[in-house]
Amino acid sequence: AIIIVMLLHRGHVAFLNSILVDIGSLDELAQQEEYREQCALYVEKLFEETIFDYSTRVVFASYPVIIGLRLLKAFAAHPRLSMLPKTLSEASSDLTHFLLVFSTIFVMFTVTGVLLFGRQVANFTTFFRASISTLRIMMGDFNWKEMAVVGRAEAG
Repeated sequence: AIIIVMLLHRGHVAFLNSILVDIGSLDELAQQEEYREQCALYVEKLFEETIFDYSTRVVFASYPVIIGLRLLKAFAAHPRLSMLPKTLSEASSDLTHFLLVFSTIFVMFTVTGVLLFGRQVANFTTFFRASISTLRIMMGDFNWKEMAVVGRAEAG
């Protein structure tokens, strides 16, 4: 399956390259209509390739999770190893509630970081960057000097 996806990707890229070669051979001023059509086709195919690439990455990223779940299923056959799946299933309700509270607080701190530091600190300019930075701060890895420049009151 991976080889087929790679071959499809290679075919898409070759087609995109052929469109670029066609665009390069056109005279923009003399063949303006055809030039615009080729550019529109290129943008459309590039957009399709971007969506294909993203979808492929999502599918490939889910594969290790599936393997891990199958491994947990295999643990159930062994008496000692079956303690892990049993514990996880019994604690699933509590883990769900913890995840709900934790994600609410995490998002709150992330939004606060964007609002306080977004214009001055590059790591807080977007919500995605701020969430990565908030996760790093939680782990103890942060640049105090960079945040302190914004102002002592805001930084702590």
